[in-house]
Amino acid sequence: MRNLLLIVLVVIVTTFAGIVWTQKRYDRKYLYKEFKDKTHYLNDNQNWRNQLREEFGKNIQSLPETVKNAIIERADKDIKQQWEPLLAMEFLEYKINGNRNHYEGKNFNRRDKLMNLILAELLTQKSKYINQIANGVWLLLEESTWTWPAHIGMQKAGEGLPDPQQYIIDLGAGESSAYISWIRLLLGEQLAKLSPMFVKRIDYELDKRIVEDFLHTDFKSWMGFEGQHVNNWNIWINTNMLMTALLTVNDTLRLDVIKRAVTSADNWLDWYGEDGGCDEGPSYWYEAAGRLIQFLFYMSSASKHHMDWSSKPLIKSIGDYIYKMHIDKNYFVNFADAAAKQVADPTLIYHYGQLFNNSLMKQFGSYIYEFAGGDHYFLTDGFNGHLHQYFMELDAYPHLKTETPKAPQPLESWLPDLQVITLRTREGSPEGLFLGAKAGTNGESHNHNDVGNFILYVNGLPAIIDIGVGVYTKDTFGKHRYDIWYMQSQWHNTPTINGVQQKDGLHYAAHNVTYNKTETGLLAEFKADIAGAYPKEAQVDSWVRKLVFDRKSNVLTLDESYKLLKFVQPFKVHFITILNVTESDGRVLLKDKDVNLELNYDNNLFNVVVEQHKTNDTKLYNIWGDSVNRVTLVSKIVDKLEGNHSIVFKV
Repeated sequence: MRNLLLIVLVVIVTTFAGIVWTQKRYDRKYLYKEFKDKTHYLNDNQNWRNQLREEFGKNIQSLPETVKNAIIERADKDIKQQWEPLLAMEFLEYKINGNRNHYEGKNFNRRDKLMNLILAELLTQKSKYINQIANGVWLLLEESTWTWPAHIGMQKAGEGLPDPQQYIIDLGAGESSAYISWIRLLLGEQLAKLSPMFVKRIDYELDKRIVEDFLHTDFKSWMGFEGQHVNNWNIWINTNMLMTALLTVNDTLRLDVIKRAVTSADNWLDWYGEDGGCDEGPSYWYEAAGRLIQFLFYMSSASKHHMDWSSKPLIKSIGDYIYKMHIDKNYFVNFADAAAKQVADPTLIYHYGQLFNNSLMKQFGSYIYEFAGGDHYFLTDGFNGHLHQYFMELDAYPHLKTETPKAPQPLESWLPDLQVITLRTREGSPEGLFLGAKAGTNGESHNHNDVGNFILYVNGLPAIIDIGVGVYTKDTFGKHRYDIWYMQSQWHNTPTINGVQQKDGLHYAAHNVTYNKTETGLLAEFKADIAGAYPKEAQVDSWVRKLVFDRKSNVLTLDESYKLLKFVQPFKVHFITILNVTESDGRVLLKDKDVNLELNYDNNLFNVVVEQHKTNDTKLYNIWGDSVNRVTLVSKIVDKLEGNHSIVFKV
């Protein structure tokens, strides 16, 4: 097999040269340039607010009766329930033991209940729910902080209870700010009839907690004004700041707030590679690309659609990333902190398709919408407490129902900036093999130590997997992150060299990354030297990992060649699976009732060790069950500094 591959690959046409992963900041300023040229179109803001309120009411009335009845039924249950208090000791739990779920769970439930009541009131318009809405709004305004416990450490006083003399704008504060701004727009008049203090208090709290700090404080963790690389926090929060400005801020400061949100959001967009790849993985597409399309949607709407970014291929690519990482149904490539199973937001996918007149994205949105349960989506995943998102869902709803549901499932998607490749046997189908592989660096946002990792699916179902991430805890983003087992390279499909795992950090990266394919496309090759992902203790000079994808034979070959500086102990090559494992000489069978995969190796070179690890985590359990298996090929070669081997996967 090895000689045959050497002969065949002679005819491969190089399509991309060798690449070293670097984080590059571009000076695009796409958002600000459009804002600067067309700011005057935002001047008629009050009329736009009135139109937005009317359109929201009209669109929610157009929902099917079954959906409307279910919304009202849910609100009728909630109106009888007492509002839960948010307790100081629940907030302190994060500092004491790392638990953020008790406080945040009650916090989210409070907002979800309020959302239920608001939508029911908009549907019925009979003031049945307004008193409880008033109670809920007052509770939000009375909260000591809108910042989540896990982020309160941004204050000068550090972790613990919120300092009453300092407000912190984080994800939670941004969400609450936009939420309350929408409530003011949609129900401000009804609340003012109960008492004019409701609207006065809303404006006071927004100004005190949000607007002043946003205009005058550079939050180094997410704003990006010092040139630092920023992640989804930036566009997520800036989208909420934009909503606050458009919906509530007066004319004196409104454009100042919008300008600051625009310039800060450019700090995030300017770090994106031209391929549009999200280094945080598809699970964060909603909080990155999804927030961006929300931002653009409302900027366009408020400017009477004069502001337009449809001429920017980068923004299209940022949207397209989600279908490029799709495997089948609710399975997605899940590098970094992404989950292997997810339901991407169909309405945001559709709006990307709408902005670029991209039928692939429109159809993919319809595909996800249908998979998520159609109309039921508006009562489950679509019912998420974000009123600006719910408006976009209402806007997309009739189109999602009429578009042809179809997953693009491209034959290949190569993202050279992100250094991620996906390949499948047949375009538009899950049949055969699906490969997702990465090079990159161990300094990516939400990084796992996984340079050179890959996943392999058979007929759309997992065979060789990336475990992903469990429930977030204090350690997930703390100094002990890489003590967590599923963050480590030994629990990814990567080698352990001389007993040493990969190290976290931006400079622990792949080198000489190439992607090649034959003219016919039947053979494709992804190659990277991953030695740079290991610290000096690994004593490795080069470790070239090459994945050859053969569509005609439905075979994946992993070919590795290495040079060590010193031999310390036999290297190990790991493969993670949820399938049952049966081992015989030179062959490992991975099998369950739906999947069969054969792993072939040279038994003169390797011994096989099979281990099981309990997931011990509710999030991982819901995806993989109670355990995963690790198949490790342990080298038999002693004191040899150079070598190569091939491992073949076939169905």
